[in-house]
Amino acid sequence: MHRSATLWIIILIAVTFAVSACSSGSPPPNADPPGEPEDIRSPKATVQFKGNRRLNNDLARALGLPGERVCTELGRLPCTSQVHVITLGGVEPYRLGLQRPLAHTSATTPIAVDRVVMFACRERADEDLADPGNALIYAELSITGGRLAVDEPSVANAIDRLYKRGLLRPATAAEVGHLRQLYRDIEATDSQAPARDWAVLACFAVMSSMEQLFY
Repeated sequence: MHRSATLWIIILIAVTFAVSACSSGSPPPNADPPGEPEDIRSPKATVQFKGNRRLNNDLARALGLPGERVCTELGRLPCTSQVHVITLGGVEPYRLGLQRPLAHTSATTPIAVDRVVMFACRERADEDLADPGNALIYAELSITGGRLAVDEPSVANAIDRLYKRGLLRPATAAEVGHLRQLYRDIEATDSQAPARDWAVLACFAVMSSMEQLFY
């Protein structure tokens, strides 16, 4: 009886402290600071890799490219439907008898993804910089001698367009700052065409992000 009574006293004290904490105005330890929005979390904490077809289609849409121009090997073989199709989660029922995609991505999947995204970003950057008047993303940039005036508002606008087309949301101030710093880092390497290199790599950074590759 003595041990049982002691246990009930401990439980009563614990409940009293819990009720007191809840009734006070103090926020829980992990609560967001006042004025900051609460994180919106997915009810299902699962994501899936887009796979070869969806990856190709999304890059084509985001970068304004025909599907067959997103990526080719040897100038003629489509990356996502022929060359890297299995690695990117596709199937090949006729030649290989593979009717279902692999259960897991392979060790070479990231390499194939990088190849596809880099090719598509080069296509978009070269087309925009060759015809600034009709540029889809990199419009109105101030480029002199291959160098970009990175602090101009046009750069922030281009980054914002890149995010809106690729991730379907505006770029944050931090993201704009990061991609501006990327240009400074590129210029510091003595690149012969830092503006072009930045346009390609800024696109690559956004289009190869987890937010873009998974759904």
